[in-house]
Amino acid sequence: MVDYLARTNPWPYDITVERVEGGSYYTREYGEMFDMACGIAVNNLGHTYAPIIKAARKSVSSYRHINVYGEFNIREQLEYAELLAERFSTLTMANGTAEENRVWFCTSGTEANELAMKLATLSTDKKGFIALTGGFHGRTLGSLSLTQKELYREPFSWMVKAGLTAWVEPGEKIPDEFKNRSAFFMELVQGEAGVVPVSPEWAKYVSDWCKENEVLLVIDEVQTGFGRTGTHFVLDQYQDVYPDIVTVGKALGGGYPLGAVISSTERFSAISEKNPFTHLSTFGGNPISCAAGIEMFKGTAKKKLLQNVMDGNVLAHNVFEDFEHAKLRGLGLMLGLVLDDSIDVDTVVQNVWDNGVFCGRVLYGSNTIRLYPPLNSSPSNIYNKMWRVREAVEKSVK
Repeated sequence: MVDYLARTNPWPYDITVERVEGGSYYTREYGEMFDMACGIAVNNLGHTYAPIIKAARKSVSSYRHINVYGEFNIREQLEYAELLAERFSTLTMANGTAEENRVWFCTSGTEANELAMKLATLSTDKKGFIALTGGFHGRTLGSLSLTQKELYREPFSWMVKAGLTAWVEPGEKIPDEFKNRSAFFMELVQGEAGVVPVSPEWAKYVSDWCKENEVLLVIDEVQTGFGRTGTHFVLDQYQDVYPDIVTVGKALGGGYPLGAVISSTERFSAISEKNPFTHLSTFGGNPISCAAGIEMFKGTAKKKLLQNVMDGNVLAHNVFEDFEHAKLRGLGLMLGLVLDDSIDVDTVVQNVWDNGVFCGRVLYGSNTIRLYPPLNSSPSNIYNKMWRVREAVEKSVK
């Protein structure tokens, strides 16, 4: 059979998924594979979580696509917007005062960050952005301009204004000259850099600096949201960090395409009243995605589920405690296994697949494997599958 599917890298997985069940793929090449990627933090409750399936089926029986610019009153969209706005009402702050929030739905995390860039530009008198070295906010030209890594950005640098973004190394002092920029974009756990958490003390420093200098703080919760780090959102673990804008995606749609931006009513008025139609999204807030996402939101907010994540974290670290060939880092079940430089990461990944576990490498941290199991997996199952990963690493040692 001729393969007409375009690829954007020369090393595709070439794994044929024939069906899914719970937290596993059933593949033609490897048989059952426990999914330790979850579509990169998308299927946080596995592949067949019953409430998500039921909600999607109910929605699709009513309608599939409606003009979703916020012009129509779509039941699923309105309900999800209320959940998100209220969930972040105590987090999104302006000068220490809680704001009334609004939610704009789009189709992905990268699109959410694009809108955050526009909101910051239109609602302040400042231009330009600040971002972290090692940060990642998407691959479209706007969000890509927030990425320092030249491998992704440099081929297209001629399309992006020079100096648009200034970068700060996590842990370092922010230069005074950066205070004239509109927004500071930050992931509290840098996924593509190798699953590296930002220290709470430094994150507080960034938040305080932004408020003092009237620079908007944008927290990117695209990978960290929906229970992945052991709390409903990673911001729950950073109590002294007060964003002006929050961006979400990935698990937001319960396995369907969805992204969103949460910010104040006043900030959104910079578009709706002062610059109407400067941002739209044809499929943003699709009712099926919102219906599924509501169940993902509710399911990952449950205390029992979040405790399960923390229990899994403890057992995962037990597996790799004092392991001489790699170290485990991250929060909750957003974990990265950092290999010794002498070990070939691609060999490890192949050996992990052969052991009946699916995983992949992160793109920034070239020697790091991403381990994102389903959050509703039993701790004993996570423990067992982490041992399979450890055995694969041991097999790869030269």
